[in-house]
Amino acid sequence: MQALARCSGPDGQALLGRLASIVSPMRETIWAQELAGHPDKALVDELLRGIKSGFRVGYDKSLAPLKAHHRNMQSATEHREVVTKYLTAEIEAGRVVLVGTTSQAEALGIHCSPFGVIPKKSKPDKFRLILNLSAPEGASVNDGISKELATLSYVSLDQVADTAARLGRGLLLAKMDIKQAYRQVSVHSQVFHYVDDFITLGASATECSRNNTIMHEVCSKLGLPAEPEKDEGPATSLTFLGIVIDTVAMELRLPQEKLLRMLAELAGWRGR
Repeated sequence: MQALARCSGPDGQALLGRLASIVSPMRETIWAQELAGHPDKALVDELLRGIKSGFRVGYDKSLAPLKAHHRNMQSATEHREVVTKYLTAEIEAGRVVLVGTTSQAEALGIHCSPFGVIPKKSKPDKFRLILNLSAPEGASVNDGISKELATLSYVSLDQVADTAARLGRGLLLAKMDIKQAYRQVSVHSQVFHYVDDFITLGASATECSRNNTIMHEVCSKLGLPAEPEKDEGPATSLTFLGIVIDTVAMELRLPQEKLLRMLAELAGWRGR
């Protein structure tokens, strides 16, 4: 996952040709069929172009000229095996192209951003690799993207809670997860680099299961691979966006492990 500012010279153009190959399971023709009646034709055209040729992230060099970051984050250095395993898998999948050293990349006009590693919240012994597009501060890819282009609206916990309250006590909940969601969306070859948790509600276990099946079928049809092992429900209580939704007690609460962790941190601060 590298961000390209430009590719100069014969070697750069050859590399650009390799990067131009879009690797994504998303099915353009199916998306076009499903969005045929959408009122915003410009949005649909932009979406279909992105699926076909990769999405542009909206970087504008007039907002922040890029400056390469020559070192990975300390966490990546401390967990080299995580970085190596991730990059090996991505290269084999065709989603990452091996360029060489930082100096070799810069000679081809490729901007370099640092890798980092963070532990997964629910699995302390497992790690997630991140590409820090906010480094270096003031001269990063993210610094060159207008805030107007980077504002997203996701379903909120309040919306789910309001719907659950309206439908009544004991409502059944189920959720599914898109597998490696951010890796399914290719970025344009002149740039290189989400959709994640989905929740459904039903008055009965049958209705809730049917809704969950429909979500899986739609994702499969569009080319978005689900991760069935992360499915939860139907149940009257499950965690969504980090908060437990309990439709029997009709309450929202912190998961027990998160509450205990916060209390331990507060006790540590109190003892200082």
